[in-house]
Amino acid sequence: MSLLTLHAVSKTFGDFTALKDINFVLDEGEVVGLVGPNGAGKSTLLNVISGRLKPSYGEVRFDNVLINGLKPQRICRLGISRTFQSSRLFAGMSASDNILAARLFGKGCRPRITGQDRDAARRALAFVGMTHKADTPAGDLTLSEQRRLDLARALATRPRLLLLDEIAAGFSPVLVKQAVSLVKKVRARGVTILIIDHFLNLSVRVSDRLLALDHGEKVAAGPPAEVLRNPDVMRAYLGLRHEGPGHTSRGKHAG
Repeated sequence: MSLLTLHAVSKTFGDFTALKDINFVLDEGEVVGLVGPNGAGKSTLLNVISGRLKPSYGEVRFDNVLINGLKPQRICRLGISRTFQSSRLFAGMSASDNILAARLFGKGCRPRITGQDRDAARRALAFVGMTHKADTPAGDLTLSEQRRLDLARALATRPRLLLLDEIAAGFSPVLVKQAVSLVKKVRARGVTILIIDHFLNLSVRVSDRLLALDHGEKVAAGPPAEVLRNPDVMRAYLGLRHEGPGHTSRGKHAG
């Protein structure tokens, strides 16, 4: 069953087109990797879905509800939550209190903290392996710990759809392996996931499908192996020039 549907979604900033006619359906229970080079429109698309930006054209539907233009808190309470590439944690608050804030903000929000909320915060910290950091200010955590806390905070809103923005960026191979395990655990809870992964070190290991963008346009979608063989993806994302079966060479912008 489709959970998220994008129909002809476009986003412009003056004369600049950040997204152009994006059509995509995300089924309930799927994990889809959103890939592409810097400036491809990946974060813009997540911002449109989560309500930080209003689409200029097209429709975004969540569980068949039109969410165009809804405020982020409304969208969150419908069941969409997200993390950020640069964690937006409350640096002076403890890890536990960061989760409690999210708990009150999300679905089923209420004006005061209850014992049930505190139990949920403890479970969220345990889920990401950070029970021992419950009283540590978020600003004192390592990058990996902040990313895990950001994930725990997003889960505390009780999402059906989770948008993950580069949660493994800059991680060592060991930390990437831990991130893969966490994403799989989230999926096992029945949460649908759309994940931005510029370096492909996470999404190819956990995704059912990839959606590749370039200059705001969809250039490919499908199983990871198929998308990564797509000539347009090799040109745009990997900096390769396709020269026929079995032949690729570095494009002029490749690093």
